[in-house]
Amino acid sequence: MPYPTDIINPAGFSAYMEATFRSKAVFTASGAARVDFDDPALASAGGQLVTLRQFAEDTAADEKNDGSTSSAASIGSIKNVGILCARKRWRQVDDAAKAALDSGSQDAIIQTIGSQVVPYWARKSQTALVNVLGALFASTGCLYATHAHAVGTATGTKKYLNYNALVDGMALLGDDMESLALIITPSKTWADLKKDNASKVGVAYLTNELGMPVAVPTFDGNKLVFVSDQFPADTGGTNALYHTFLARLGSMVIAPTRGMKVYPYFKGDVPMEGIMTTFDFVPHVYGTMWNTSYPSGGPANTDLATAASWSVATGATAKDIGVIDVITN
Repeated sequence: MPYPTDIINPAGFSAYMEATFRSKAVFTASGAARVDFDDPALASAGGQLVTLRQFAEDTAADEKNDGSTSSAASIGSIKNVGILCARKRWRQVDDAAKAALDSGSQDAIIQTIGSQVVPYWARKSQTALVNVLGALFASTGCLYATHAHAVGTATGTKKYLNYNALVDGMALLGDDMESLALIITPSKTWADLKKDNASKVGVAYLTNELGMPVAVPTFDGNKLVFVSDQFPADTGGTNALYHTFLARLGSMVIAPTRGMKVYPYFKGDVPMEGIMTTFDFVPHVYGTMWNTSYPSGGPANTDLATAASWSVATGATAKDIGVIDVITN
């Protein structure tokens, strides 16, 4: 029987994971979140707090080319400070399990496990980013006062997510309102939006680990929809409050600092074989910064969801932040 290393080449499989990641994650496939395993401008390798480079907008007044001296106006930078999530996942299967599954090819089991790696990390990195959004837009979060559009309230008449509320939220993006690329919404509010305007609901297709098409909902043309109940409703009042996030193109990033690594493993005395995969990445919303120390062992999703750990980045203005929160019942 061949070892896992005979079935999955670590270097080749790592390259495959990186090449296919973008198409597996709705955040990146939509263009709302940037990901690039090769661009050194995204993140610095090593370190626990990572500076993500971003230039501020050049706001110098219009200059006439009339022979006069040009004004000295340097372009500032925004100090985005993201936090490194160093994550791992170990999957294993022993010979008894293989026999129970009655596989014609016992080694096909390890191949099946390997094919799940990219979709797994796509889901987990997106979940991490949703937790960051939850922190930024909590009632005490740094973006709540400036980038939240409150339609519903904790008391009084309930107001559900509809097309008008969505467009009003888009308007908070200013000149970039038509660059909305991704709608991140709980299942309850997505159902409300579909019932309000079913004619604007569509579908796009990504590919799964088997190369088969996977339907992803869209709304109002080409805007992808990511349905997630990861960020819970606020239930402190009479009415529950739900948060729908609207993200423009390039407003977020999943910045790999080491890329995906795979380590096939064989233990002969059990016998057991498996795959260990690791992914070191920075889930971040441009225009914000992590403002506290690095948690012991690295941040869990609960750490990412802590509002007090985030603030508006030094040098950032409201226009530099491209995510809006539409709050409904």
